Amino acid sequence: MTAQLLHIGYGNLVAAGRVIGVLTGTTGSRGAFSPPTRRLIANAREHGRFIDMTSGHRTKAVLVLDTGHVVLSAIPPASIVARLSEGDDALSQGWQDGAPGED
Repeated sequence: MTAQLLHIGYGNLVAAGRVIGVLTGTTGSRGAFSPPTRRLIANAREHGRFIDMTSGHRTKAVLVLDTGHVVLSAIPPASIVARLSEGDDALSQGWQDGAPGED
């Protein structure tokens, strides 16, 4: 059995089949997340289920996995959802061996 991997920016990948939700911040210059989303992140951090995959860049999306893990991503939620919706060919879009980077 092969897991389908989803590229979520800067060479970072997650198992596509594990993603159950993609959360976004508010629009504007700060891109702040709502208090419930911030609590979700804080709770995950407290319980060891927090993964920061932004590679030091600004967080644009928060992924919730079926394992209870919360993953931060530096690419827009619309890009992540499009890759999940388009199927196998789009999952690794933007990923190049040896040359990770934002799409």
